[in-house]
Amino acid sequence: MAHVLRLSAAALLFSSMIAPVSAADPADEFKTKVWPIIEGSCTSCHGEKKQKGKLRLDTREGWIAGADGKKILVEGHPEKSDVITSVKWESKDEDKNMPPKKDKKLSAEQVAILEQWIKAGMPWGK
Repeated sequence: MAHVLRLSAAALLFSSMIAPVSAADPADEFKTKVWPIIEGSCTSCHGEKKQKGKLRLDTREGWIAGADGKKILVEGHPEKSDVITSVKWESKDEDKNMPPKKDKKLSAEQVAILEQWIKAGMPWGK
C-alpha cells in the first residue's frame, strides 16, 4: 500500500509539473486580458472596417488566416509566430513592427499575455 501511495504522489507531482492547472476560465482571460490588447492596439488598422495588409485581427479566423496569404502565427507556438516578432519590434522588416508607432509599442507584459494566449491555443470568447 505504501508503494501505491508513493507512486500516486509521484505521478500527481509529475503531472502537475507538465500541465499546471489554471483556475482562470479561458473565455474570461480573453475578455479581461487579451481582447483589450487586440482592441486597443490592433483593430483600428486590422479590424472589421479596415484590413491593412489584408490582415483582420478582430476575429479568431483572421488571426489564423494571416496577412496577404501568409501565416502570422503557429498555433500553440508563440516562439515560431511572426506576430510575436512584430509586436516585440524584432522584425528585420521595420514595416512589420507593430503597432507601427514606437510610442504605441506593447509592453513586455502585454507581449507575454499574447504569447501565453497563443500557447494556450488562442481561446476566443468576446
